[in-house]
Amino acid sequence: PPPARARPRHESPTPEPHRTAMAVVVRKLYRDLMRYARRPDIYPPELVEPVFTAQSIPMNTVLRKSTLRDIIRTAFRTSDPSSSSEAMSQAFEAVRLTSERASALSPNISEKLPAFVYNKAELPGATVMLHFFEPRYRAMIKKAMDHNQRFLYVYRPNRERIETEADEEGLVGLLGVVLKVDQCVFDQDGRANVKATAGPRVRITEAEDKKVYEGSPLYNLKYERAPDDAVDSEDEQKVQKVAVDCEAMVHEIYKYWPRFRLEMTLGIPPDASEHPEDFSFWLSKWVQDFNAQALSFETTSTLQRFAFLTPLLNRMRDTLKERFSHEEAEEEKKP
Repeated sequence: PPPARARPRHESPTPEPHRTAMAVVVRKLYRDLMRYARRPDIYPPELVEPVFTAQSIPMNTVLRKSTLRDIIRTAFRTSDPSSSSEAMSQAFEAVRLTSERASALSPNISEKLPAFVYNKAELPGATVMLHFFEPRYRAMIKKAMDHNQRFLYVYRPNRERIETEADEEGLVGLLGVVLKVDQCVFDQDGRANVKATAGPRVRITEAEDKKVYEGSPLYNLKYERAPDDAVDSEDEQKVQKVAVDCEAMVHEIYKYWPRFRLEMTLGIPPDASEHPEDFSFWLSKWVQDFNAQALSFETTSTLQRFAFLTPLLNRMRDTLKERFSHEEAEEEKKP
């Protein structure tokens, strides 16, 4: 038989088809994660914490865009998803979880959604736990799970229940959030335990129709986004300055309180200078008093919200600093 032709130096081995397809998938996963890294607050904190440990990153490191992108580059460099089914599975899961959270925080505005009306305010970005036992809300969550996994959470300050035609118009103008269901477990009797992520603040524009379940109405409502009021350039500079100052206080608090302990509960904070309104809502989740949270939720002034939150941050920082100093002094006394 004739001798095998030697491959010229300029030629490279023809890649196997499955290798080529795998490389395309890996590139797509990498690009998706880098794109989401523009907003670190979109990333679920439970996804980021193990990576900090694996890459020996100090736990109190502030998660900026550049930090997150460096983490992603290192993860793909040290654990190539195309060479390991486990690494590929982890990359897919990271994209899935981040994509779902991004969709929850910035959903497309639907024409109308069914509404759960309650007298406790829920803040954008919050994790919301609900237990539905009334027939109307059991029907609502079943429909939501069969459709787009979304419904409205409408904040009604007083405790009056909406039962009559006369109350219907009382819904228009109220504020709420769009909830995206993350998990729903139905009991045998039809009750539902729901875990959801609160999306943007919205305002009800029209109570379009309703259905009655055992004498109680379930409304389908039209709504629109309800951002804070626009400000002129001078006030915008004030907002950015106070936002950055509050962010600096948060970073100082991280010296005395583990960052991940806060962020596993509240989520990763938005960048204060780029998204001051979102950052102010994230800070508002630190407030434990329901009435204070409601005030923060209802105000349409970012500057006013920061003015309310700044004293809280100061007190928290001073308290933690004093406690830390006391603990250090006690340690020094030990033999």
